[in-house]
Formats: sequence, structure tokens, C-alpha cells
Amino acid sequence: MSVITELINFGNLSYKARDDMEDIFSSYLKVHKFDIEQLRDTRIRAHFGERYDHRRNLVDWDYSMSLKDFAPLVHQKEFREWRLTGVGFETRLATGTIPNRTLASEVNGKTKKGRDSCTVRGFWGDIINSPFLAYGMEVSDPEARMRFFKKVNYQ
Repeated sequence: MSVITELINFGNLSYKARDDMEDIFSSYLKVHKFDIEQLRDTRIRAHFGERYDHRRNLVDWDYSMSLKDFAPLVHQKEFREWRLTGVGFETRLATGTIPNRTLASEVNGKTKKGRDSCTVRGFWGDIINSPFLAYGMEVSDPEARMRFFKKVNYQ
């Protein structure tokens, strides 16, 4: 018996839903091929399309025209690094070499040429809205607000 079956009761699910859940959980195992960089790059290429070669300029445009006034605490370099590499938060002692397998999954799709049904494995994490928006856009305590929004060297 696995740990998941001890935590969750799958008795009320249909057999199809159980099979789908099993496929999801088994995709997290290391026996399955998982190249997060290639999956994310494919998603970014699809997003930028023919403008992919100019993605650095487009990221700067997105920051300047939409994020800068809304979230002034997000620095342009941090935003650019996240949009181009997918790394939002660096920790000092960690290398970040283990990818998060929960950000990739399979969806039903169609082939480009034959329009036949197929299963597509891809990266489905957000590539547009940065993770920085969840941290520190508003602070309710006035004293904490002053400390939080304090700028040193224009940053």
C-alpha cells in the first residue's frame, strides 16, 4: 500500500478517473524521461512564434509597458532572468539542479499534419505572469510598509 492511498480515499472515483490519477502520479517517477529545459523552451517558442529571436527585447518591453508601474519592487533584471530561464528565486547555497516534475504533464491534443488525436507532454507552468507578483505588492501594516518599500541605491 502506498502513502497516497493512506492519505486519499479513491473509492468514490470512477475507474477512468483512477487511471488518470495513476498516470499523473506515475509521471512524477524518475524512470520517465523529463527534460524541463527542452519542454519550457518549446512552450516559449510557441508563445513568441516568429519573434523568438527577439525575446530579450520583448521581455524588456513587457516589463517597461505593463509591470514596471504596477509592481515597482520587481527589478528588471530579476524579471528578465525569470522570463528567459524560468528561475524566479535563487537561493545562495542551492544549485537548483532538480526540476519540479509537477510542472509538466500530458494533455490530449491533435497532430499538426493529420489532425489525429495524440497525447502531448509539455511544460504547463506560467511563462507570462511572474512569481514575484505574489510577494509584496501590498503591505497593510504602515510600519512594515515603510521598511518594505525602502529604497537603497534606487533599488
